[in-house]
Amino acid sequence: KKKKVIGHFLHQSLSWVCLSPLPQDAPKATTPVLYSQGLDVNKGCWLEKSIYGSKGGFIVYLDGHVKFYSKLTNQLIDYETGRPTSRIQKAVPKGTHAYDSLGRLW
Repeated sequence: KKKKVIGHFLHQSLSWVCLSPLPQDAPKATTPVLYSQGLDVNKGCWLEKSIYGSKGGFIVYLDGHVKFYSKLTNQLIDYETGRPTSRIQKAVPKGTHAYDSLGRLW
């Protein structure tokens, strides 16, 4: 029996990057827990190799809401200072790491 393919996701990677560990008392609305793969964590933008190319990507927050960003220019909240930041590494507490299906990224 031939499989029916819906959409154009057959050759796409739908992978996520998970952030862990996160303290239970982390601010739920501003602490990221997942982001779509392909994010340049130093520049705050998604690379052409990501699922949506350089158009952007998704971030899932601790409270469960999901937001699409084309760029992260001052869109995140620095975990320590509460000020805007473009770096996802600053939006999580020190000691938090990023993991994908191949292991630790940072």
